[in-house]
Amino acid sequence: MRAWRLVRAERAADALSGKGASLYPGRWNRPGQPAVYAASSLALAVLEVFVHLEVPQVEVPYLALELWVSDDEIEELSEDFPKNWTENLEWSRGVGGHWLENGQKPALRVPSAVVPYEPILVLNPKHPGISRIRVLRKVPFYWDRRLFKAR
Repeated sequence: MRAWRLVRAERAADALSGKGASLYPGRWNRPGQPAVYAASSLALAVLEVFVHLEVPQVEVPYLALELWVSDDEIEELSEDFPKNWTENLEWSRGVGGHWLENGQKPALRVPSAVVPYEPILVLNPKHPGISRIRVLRKVPFYWDRRLFKAR
């Protein structure tokens, strides 16, 4: 599966370390747990980052990293989702945190909370199989100023 990760250019060297999510936990990891989030398309990666931006980032250089994750390296989430799962961080962080500690594969496919019909991958940088995940390319990404007009 191809996946995309959008990062500030200054942080590209650590893009697969999980350090940022460890300090600022996401939907599928607990505080202190390294995790890397990647989306199934560049457009979804943009939306996933955009919903967290507090100020316009037009002038901040970003990079889009295209990743390759073999289907053999991806676990499917087998949990029953509660009705309000997008608002229930305790539930999703519990499920993801458990997987990060016990998962058999280096990637977990979960739905995006921004576009629930599209998948994202949670990558476990501590899993020995993480070395099989490849960065295919890094390309400059520029924010379209129109995205920030409504803010």
